Amino acid sequence: MSTPRWFPSHRRPPPPTTTAVAGPPPPSGPNGFWIADPDFRDRLPSATLSLLDIVEDCLNDDIPLLTLLA
Repeated sequence: MSTPRWFPSHRRPPPPTTTAVAGPPPPSGPNGFWIADPDFRDRLPSATLSLLDIVEDCLNDDIPLLTLLA
């Protein structure tokens, strides 16, 4: 006679087998297209100041930021 399925078993099931997957290696230092592109790098400070002006206007005028960016 076999044991019922609801009866607890004294044997533990084997642990699940997992395979470790290695991710990409971390970058060695800063990299990106903006470092290699002098024109973009020169325009970045001006773009940052323009964005900060937009945010300041939103905060002062109670206009949602997404409305100005759309």
